[in-house]
Amino acid sequence: MSREARMSRIRPQKTALLVAQRIVKEITEAGKQPGDRLDPEHIMLETYGIGRGTLRESLRILELQGVISLKPGSGGGPIVQKPDSSVLASSLTLLLHYEKRPFASVVETRTVLEPAMAKFAAENASPDQLEALRLNVETVEAHLDDDVYYHRENERFHAILAEASGNSIFQYLIAAMLGILDGTTVGVTYPREVKELSNKIHRDIYDAIANRDGVRAEKLMRSHLHAHADYTATNFPASLDAPIDWMIAGG
Repeated sequence: MSREARMSRIRPQKTALLVAQRIVKEITEAGKQPGDRLDPEHIMLETYGIGRGTLRESLRILELQGVISLKPGSGGGPIVQKPDSSVLASSLTLLLHYEKRPFASVVETRTVLEPAMAKFAAENASPDQLEALRLNVETVEAHLDDDVYYHRENERFHAILAEASGNSIFQYLIAAMLGILDGTTVGVTYPREVKELSNKIHRDIYDAIANRDGVRAEKLMRSHLHAHADYTATNFPASLDAPIDWMIAGG
């Protein structure tokens, strides 16, 4: 393929991305909310001075990023949505998949990330978030023999904690990693006694956060994650080397 042909393919893609970024800026500046419609195609073509193919590529970019949905039919068109962590989750796990990164890298990341998150939660958690953490600990304790419920609510404890930290980056990262946090995707299993111990530590972490003791919350979370890492290394050493699978963790 000649240089001219390659450039002719690159330019529309570059233009489509720039237009997509412009649309996002205009959505935020106009204060549009999920469910609001964007301008119809003929107006957008005139506004941005581009061809139909480039506009549709821009809209596909935004759809993939969760910014809009495309409603078919004569009364359809682009409708504003609120992006969520699913886009980041898919991208993150895809990157880990391609780089053949092992589950151990997730364990290492958690060990660094979540103690700080717990400390911030002790400083910033709202009454509603504290109540959500308390209820989570209590309901998990009552469902230790229900593996599906336990793993879902165990992950939700960390999601609530991330939100309570007041740092949206913590929140997005933890939400994106939820599918691979507890190790079940790489074959790690947790007997009842391990679940009981984990939930007890969750209760202690909640108590520290409720008492606004950031130092203790941070220390407890670090101890919790080191215990989790030691359990995995002792009982499922091969799982630490297992590569992250996009189809399982990010799909």
